[in-house]
Amino acid sequence: MGDFVTLELLKGTLYLSAEGVLEDGCVACHKPERFDDCIFQISYKQSYSARRELKELLEAEAAEEAAKAEAAQIEAAATVASAAAAAAAAAATNTVSMTESGQLTTDVNQKGTEYGGSLKHKNGEEDEEQEGADEDLLLNKAARMRASRKRNVENEKIDNEKNFAKSIGAPIKFGDEIMLRHVKSNKFVTICQEIARSEPENLRVYLDPQGSPSSWWTIQVHNKLEKEGDELMTAS
Repeated sequence: MGDFVTLELLKGTLYLSAEGVLEDGCVACHKPERFDDCIFQISYKQSYSARRELKELLEAEAAEEAAKAEAAQIEAAATVASAAAAAAAAAATNTVSMTESGQLTTDVNQKGTEYGGSLKHKNGEEDEEQEGADEDLLLNKAARMRASRKRNVENEKIDNEKNFAKSIGAPIKFGDEIMLRHVKSNKFVTICQEIARSEPENLRVYLDPQGSPSSWWTIQVHNKLEKEGDELMTAS
């Protein structure tokens, strides 16, 4: 673990190469212009559980915000339509009475409406205040959860580096999962769920600054003389 290696394809003298700074794509080069583009370090298999949990939390929050925005648009449209319908109905049924008793009835009804409306307005303000307090509580809880997940991600990065430092010099066995760190760029060789440009039958390989579970590689047995659990021997 920790050794520096180059990856040569079996079909010929082709090396896995990546520029890594301006271009993150990995290619097979017959004669690379810079050989340091072809040097990788065998790295400890890092953990990404905290990063995955943070990603899931952010995606859930984004989906919730989108749902709230859509619901608010629907409610606003329904309110406008209801107000328009009420105004049309009022205009159709509104009559003006010229008698004294009719005027008195109109005044009494209007005062009763004003009194009832003031009560409803007061209750509505209390409901809005309670809803605002509940919303602030939920926002504070979400912010604390988000901050906690971010701290977990940072702690996970520190643990990964510590575990890698401890693993340097340990033997590698067939069946082990490792990561390949591009020495020049300090990025990890990763499989992308996209089709390769030059080989449509294969997936694209690129360099990821943080790495992911798609950066885990398994050392497989190559012939019948080897079996899982055996130490990987080098020619040096």
